Amino acid sequence: MPRRSNDVDLVRRPEYSKNPPGRPNLPPKPDPPPEDWKPLQIDTDNEHPHGYPQLPASVNASNAMELFQLFFTSELLDELAYYTNSLAKEYYQESKKTNTGYAREWKPRCRWELYAYLGGLLYMALHREPAIGDYWKISDGFLPAHPV
Repeated sequence: MPRRSNDVDLVRRPEYSKNPPGRPNLPPKPDPPPEDWKPLQIDTDNEHPHGYPQLPASVNASNAMELFQLFFTSELLDELAYYTNSLAKEYYQESKKTNTGYAREWKPRCRWELYAYLGGLLYMALHREPAIGDYWKISDGFLPAHPV
């Protein structure tokens, strides 16, 4: 008997659907628009057809770090580091009390390490490799385009 998911929102990936061989997985055709439908005309500036960013005057739009720091300020990352360190220390102390031995000793982290961590996450989200280990692979004649 085939297994069924209990996830009501499950959308199967096309390569796993059971269509007959030779029949492609195509989405259903959309309904035609009403006869009196007309596209909405929006007047745009030809130089900036999609608008332009409204950045503070002090921010250089071509500098990725300045753009990133609009969302993750130094103060925010210092606060994240503080709370991460305090929670990890508390978790480690609790682990020692119960003698579970699962927690490793925590080394305090700083803002710059969080920048490196978030940068690595963003890089891995934008530049996909077949396996996680491929980001650090240095042998077998294979290197990622931009080694982390």
